[in-house]
Amino acid sequence: MQAAQAHERTSVLDGMAEAQRSVLDGYLEERRFAAGTRFIRQGDEGDGCYVIEEGSVRVELAEQSGQPRSVLGYLSAGALVGEMSIIGQPIRSADVYAQTDVRLRWLSAVRYVQLGRAAPEVALEFTRLVAQDMARKIRQVNARLTSYVTEEVSPDEADAIVERAVASQNRFTSSWAAQFLSDVPSDMDIVDTFRARGVDTVCMVADSILSSIDQYLMDLAEAGKVNRWVVPSERSIPAVAVGRWLATGEVSLMTMQNSGFSNAMDYLRSVMQTYRIPGIVLISWRGFDAMLDDSEPHILIGDLTEVDTVSTMGQQHVYGRRDGVGLAYDVSAAIDDARAGNLVCIRVSPPGFTKAYALRPASDARVTYVDHDRYARVAARKGVAFAEVQRRPLVSRDEALIAIHERMAPLNPFYIVGNGFNPRAMQGLRLTERTFENAGGMGSTLAIAWGAAKSDPETVFVAIDGDQNATMSEMEKVLASDYPDNLHWFILNNGTGESVGPSTSLPLAPWHYELANVVNTRNEVPGSFKYARINASGLKFADGHARDLAREIGNLPAQAQLARQLLAK
Repeated sequence: MQAAQAHERTSVLDGMAEAQRSVLDGYLEERRFAAGTRFIRQGDEGDGCYVIEEGSVRVELAEQSGQPRSVLGYLSAGALVGEMSIIGQPIRSADVYAQTDVRLRWLSAVRYVQLGRAAPEVALEFTRLVAQDMARKIRQVNARLTSYVTEEVSPDEADAIVERAVASQNRFTSSWAAQFLSDVPSDMDIVDTFRARGVDTVCMVADSILSSIDQYLMDLAEAGKVNRWVVPSERSIPAVAVGRWLATGEVSLMTMQNSGFSNAMDYLRSVMQTYRIPGIVLISWRGFDAMLDDSEPHILIGDLTEVDTVSTMGQQHVYGRRDGVGLAYDVSAAIDDARAGNLVCIRVSPPGFTKAYALRPASDARVTYVDHDRYARVAARKGVAFAEVQRRPLVSRDEALIAIHERMAPLNPFYIVGNGFNPRAMQGLRLTERTFENAGGMGSTLAIAWGAAKSDPETVFVAIDGDQNATMSEMEKVLASDYPDNLHWFILNNGTGESVGPSTSLPLAPWHYELANVVNTRNEVPGSFKYARINASGLKFADGHARDLAREIGNLPAQAQLARQLLAK
């Protein structure tokens, strides 16, 4: 983890005007300490404070009355340490060690007094920032402690518990402090926690609050250490995560801005929740503090974030406070929850983590442009020219599905079929057990199949859409530059939205013919469709164990579980 590199970061001193910062810099002295060095000793007289420039430090309470040392937390670049001595606390209250090699800027108490005489406005601004930072730390400590006290405890009792916990310095408080009172995690800490727990695939739409997290992910992806899959909008993210789960059984991290969460709610509810497919949504949470973020849209969207996330996942599966307190704990708890088979959400407020990873401009070498020659080769291999499709005679839906299976069967494919009448027909025809019949999420079929194909390159995946589903998908934009060889897309096109009704649909676009094998099908008489809705039938449910599973967890969750088991074989 390159925490010590020169990088753009949040600093306590960022609030100073450039001219004031320039004056202050003249009173600061650079100091360096090797990892493991104790440079502040508890009980010593305080004679100044440090601004951390590079590296991180560890704050500890010294051993007292036979009790072990207590780690109070960690501070990283941009933070102040020892500032109590500047504003009237003469005795050092804790030991401070260099956790890594550190580079610091030292402001002695003597130089602070000199600054006050020479440039009182600069000293006043520095003091204001120090006080503001101390207030933030106190709020975090109080919130961390009181947030874990039950509602039955009165405010006075809660305050007393906090005071006793802080004062006791016993073994319990040590473990409490290590878990809840530590400094906020960095962007790298958050990503590395997911990686350490086996979450190595991120389906995402970019967001400015999460920019340094994404920068770290981009670099990890270039090194082959994570999958970073960018999709056109938040709506496609859950469907891609479903494909990943079907192919591997692994949960994905789904990152997005909170104003885009409403886009994702469709597939989160109609596919992931309906089929009980686990995953982790990580969203930024704007409008975290009306004093610090006074943008009215941010505040309003932030208010809706609470409602939308809780109504979608349920209160017990939603993590993250609006003030950012306890984010490191919430990330770990959310991963545990998802590993237990649930769909969970983590809301990330800006105060909840530090931006420690270097941001860099996107150079021309890093920007991906569409390779038109490659696109032409893909279109020639995957699509069928419009004129050729129009020359072919119309066929029934059943005839089209049977012909697709006869053509693809030698490749032993796995079919993702959705939404509406096509999956019902696929199940009713009993052509193969290797299917996932998707009854939810109009337009999600291609995204699911793409996620599965990217996750399991050894298996051929076939996406079968109706024409209205195809036009509702966004993933053809991804296929233009990233079309897995093991993915095939078929579109059954009858020009209507209902398949057996009078509602004409939006015509397929030219790129549908270039990226998919389009089959024109006949319309059916309204009311004549003969296949039941998705249920515990079809070849996947040919044995008693599968039918028992459907009775236990429901038809649609059983569809997903059996599909996953077939792919696992």
